[in-house]
Amino acid sequence: MSDPLERLKAALAGRYEVQGEIGRGGMATVYLAMDPRHNRKVAVKVLNPELAANLGAKRFLKEIEIAAQLTHPRVVPLYDSGEADGLLYYVMPYVEGETVRERLRRERQLPVEDAIEITAQVASALDFAHEQGIVHRDIKPENVYLQSGEALVADFGLGKALSEAGGQRLTQTGIAVGTPLYMSPEQAAGDQHVDPRSDVYALGCMTFEMLAGEPPFTGATPQAILARKSVESMPSIRVVRETVPAGVERALQKALAKVPADRWATAGAYAEALETGLAEQDFTPSGEISAQPAGRKGRLWQVIVGVLMAGALGIAGYAMLGSSDVEPEAAAAPTEADLYRADELYRIGAAKFTAGADLPADSNQLALFLEARSELEEATRLDPNHAEAHAQLAMVHVFLGQNGHLPKDSTFVHVREMAERALAIDSTLAIAHEALALAKWIGTGGFNWQAVYDGFMRAAALDSGRANKNLAAAAQVQIDLGRRDLALSALAQAPEPSNPFERDMSRVVAVQSHLFTGDPAGGLREASAWAAEVPESTMPHYYKFHSFLELDRFDEAGSALRDWSSLRPDRPETPLLMTVIYHARRGDRDAAIRTLEQFHRDYPDASGFRSSLAMAYAWLGDLDTAFVLLDEEFDTQGFAFRFPSDPLYAPLRGDVRFNVLLGTMGLECTYHEDGTHQCREA
Repeated sequence: MSDPLERLKAALAGRYEVQGEIGRGGMATVYLAMDPRHNRKVAVKVLNPELAANLGAKRFLKEIEIAAQLTHPRVVPLYDSGEADGLLYYVMPYVEGETVRERLRRERQLPVEDAIEITAQVASALDFAHEQGIVHRDIKPENVYLQSGEALVADFGLGKALSEAGGQRLTQTGIAVGTPLYMSPEQAAGDQHVDPRSDVYALGCMTFEMLAGEPPFTGATPQAILARKSVESMPSIRVVRETVPAGVERALQKALAKVPADRWATAGAYAEALETGLAEQDFTPSGEISAQPAGRKGRLWQVIVGVLMAGALGIAGYAMLGSSDVEPEAAAAPTEADLYRADELYRIGAAKFTAGADLPADSNQLALFLEARSELEEATRLDPNHAEAHAQLAMVHVFLGQNGHLPKDSTFVHVREMAERALAIDSTLAIAHEALALAKWIGTGGFNWQAVYDGFMRAAALDSGRANKNLAAAAQVQIDLGRRDLALSALAQAPEPSNPFERDMSRVVAVQSHLFTGDPAGGLREASAWAAEVPESTMPHYYKFHSFLELDRFDEAGSALRDWSSLRPDRPETPLLMTVIYHARRGDRDAAIRTLEQFHRDYPDASGFRSSLAMAYAWLGDLDTAFVLLDEEFDTQGFAFRFPSDPLYAPLRGDVRFNVLLGTMGLECTYHEDGTHQCREA
């Protein structure tokens, strides 16, 4: 019996009436069931087959039975556990309400008081379990339920049961007990004897996410996340959210200390410190939170406020940022001290930009970019002929403008001016050529595709250290133009990637060189090789799904879609929209509409997903709504990524409105039945 649901129904017949799947994670699939003996709803969690295959079933059930003895008002109890038809499962109450993860998806950041109250309630459950000798090992928003305003912690004992039952086999097969975003450094290192302070660390990560909107350490892969935890300190939460009191930040910093001995000894002590920090919040007589003291942080928040004002005031607001009402005097020639200090500031600013570029856009990336901008502006003020500082400043503005932190029109004009100033001083600066190419490609005010391609190729030739990213960008230009041979030629010149980011970037473009130019079989070949090399990476599974979809191999596309979704349970928005397209293309319109309705219920603000949402509506035949969304995207961004080449836009290509949007990108394109296309500059 291949259907997992039917297999489970048969295995548990007579004990539980299994109704359907209600959740899926890295370790288990959750099913809703009825317990007819007690006339109550229950949740049956079934361990994933590959995990169960590596466990000693008897030892696992013995260990989880110990956890079933936990009785506490904030602990979700375990009703039952067992093995049936080779399936390892355990049963818990079906909790009405939502998880902290579901609330975060809806609100992203919680009120400070709510976050601390939830933390305190979880800490109460943890302290009780720790007193019984049980460490949770997987505290995260998905495992904390909210019912009538009260927090309940689920899956107590599961982590220990997995560790004790699986032993060394789990480590050898690469199956981690825990979740990298919340896992303590010692747990990540494979320490089988973690103590309660490991749970304190995970709870600190969850508190941080409830306040900041994301965990403290993120990355493209589990390895990248764990590497950051081992070398970086906790980012300042007050940079992301200035209303968090300083005392709360201090409590968080101690909870997230790398060494267990430096953390709070108990979860309760951590919760108490948070509550004390909240009570110590400093208020001015007017009732407003007092401003930060002058200095680097004060300057940073002046810049952030200036950025927000710039969005409202347009170019005038942008010009005022960091300026004064006093007319500047004629600039004097820089002194030797000025030149030394300018070079020092350039190195600091460049390092901060590089650090920020490696982070997700919704993390503390903005704070690093703004600090880099401040350092580099001061460097160019002290030394107006510092070409590298001008070029690096241009690149910082590319990111700030593209991500909407500065007015796009004026910012990209400014990028061109800074890059051209740098090249006037030193025409061999690769980063200046790169910034200028980006300004002409993703900036507003007209596209110049040949100049963009030439700029990226010139930058790659001048700096081998940036060759991978510039050759990948050059290849993407040719992909949009429908020139597969030129795209592959650019990629062939790239050196061996020096880090995972460069590897993934080159792999993405290699797949797109085929998939987006009428060769989905070639795209599948590239994506499959990538997935085999880095199975924990999400992107190859997406491109396997997309390639199977273009080949009309729907069963395999569905399997790849499930693999992709399971690897990013914290970011389900885009997989949900791709599920709409999957159902629509295989002819199940009702399922597609139900999935689309679910997306709109779960994510009422879909402004960050306009392009994917437009694709979904297009495959459902609602071209009017699709073009409304794309018009909004073009108004905001000036373009849509891969718009000329991505075959998921195919239903729109026969509409005159599609050609109008192509025209705003400076292109005229012809599309053929075999999936190929050719574009030329209009």
